[in-house]
Amino acid sequence: MPLATFRTSVFRNIALPFLLAAILLAIGILQFGISRATITITPVPQMREFSIELPAYVGTPGDAPEQETDNNAQTRVYAQWVSASKKAQQEFPTESVRLEKGQSKGVAVIYNNRTVAQLLVRTTRLLAPDRKLFRTAERIVIPAGGTEEVPIYADKDGPEYDIPPTRFTIPGLSPATQKLVWAETKENTAGGLRKIYTVTARDIENARAQLKKQLEAQLQQDIRQSIPLGYELPPQPLTLAVLSFVPNAQAEEETEQFSAEMEAEIRGIALHSESLFSFLRQYVRKNAPSGWEEKKIITGSSSLATSSNENIASGSMPLSYSFQAELVPAVPETLIDTRILRGKKKEDAKKIIQQITQSEDVSISLSPFWIRRLPSLASHISIVVNMPR
Repeated sequence: MPLATFRTSVFRNIALPFLLAAILLAIGILQFGISRATITITPVPQMREFSIELPAYVGTPGDAPEQETDNNAQTRVYAQWVSASKKAQQEFPTESVRLEKGQSKGVAVIYNNRTVAQLLVRTTRLLAPDRKLFRTAERIVIPAGGTEEVPIYADKDGPEYDIPPTRFTIPGLSPATQKLVWAETKENTAGGLRKIYTVTARDIENARAQLKKQLEAQLQQDIRQSIPLGYELPPQPLTLAVLSFVPNAQAEEETEQFSAEMEAEIRGIALHSESLFSFLRQYVRKNAPSGWEEKKIITGSSSLATSSNENIASGSMPLSYSFQAELVPAVPETLIDTRILRGKKKEDAKKIIQQITQSEDVSISLSPFWIRRLPSLASHISIVVNMPR
């Protein structure tokens, strides 16, 4: 082999590995310099319950004393009584009923085929073919050749006297006259078995409960129309007061139905929205667990903590108030030391961040796209906290 050719071959064999090593080193240095990681942390909100004594003041912000400090004004929640009243009247059926023997009654037509008028006194007997006896309820005179209607009633009580249309003889007349003068009913007699309706204490109590429920539903709507502008009525149990309840029947009275009238009033405490939310936000910020921040206030229910007329008259109205607040963990971007994440795989880094921040929502993006680990330089790792709105 010529000497020149040999030297070229040896040089190529020595230079090629060095060239490949230099290229790999350059790629490594380039990747080391341009690799970046962006970590986005979105704290997960949580709902917390709060129960407090609300320093309510009867009046409006314009009623505040002139000497009141700004600090006092910020810790005062303004409230106003709101009320609505209404009357309702309704008919109610009597539920208690019993069956008793009664007197069957009806109407009979008296026929007179005589040439002279026929007088029948009151209680004249009318005899049915089955020997059931009825009597006339009035004195009547039947003209010659004519007819006359008369109310009749059974001589005894009982359902057996409720009979279909029948022809009656009049035993008080002579046999010859009975052939010319008789009675007939065109419809069934009725009343031999009658229903006795008796008002009970339970009927009256049911009427009271129904009217109260009806008025409460109507007043719940009416009271919301009386709320002053800028105030709100918390979803609280409103107190319904029955002012009067008057049934027109008493217990043990016999009647098929009765009526009752009720007047009721409903009262509630409307809270000034702006001062309420201002106070609640301040309270949550002072009393939220360490490391948590207020995100959203959700109003709750309230009840009067005292019934002292003296307190209410003086303007003070202590309220027991329960509400919810949506809190988010405070995650400062400096909370995480990025040096502990250097060179970590994405999943390993994510677990470390979740453990530190107590946030499940963690995403990591790497650049350039082909790298699989976080940069080795802590300065190339960025933390972004995305606070939920």
